[in-house]
Amino acid sequence: MMNNQGEWIAAFSAAIGNYGFPIAVAVYLLISFQRKIDDLTQSVNELRQQIKDEGRSR
Repeated sequence: MMNNQGEWIAAFSAAIGNYGFPIAVAVYLLISFQRKIDDLTQSVNELRQQIKDEGRSR
């Protein structure tokens, strides 16, 4: 039984080693892109409001 547990731990460690870095990069990119998307959404909403306000003033 100890051998199976040792093999499982080795396999788990190898999986973390192989997939840990790509997962960390993917999480970083998702967080980074989410901030940029939020900023772009805010800019579009502000532009839409300015266009709407200019249409009323004419």
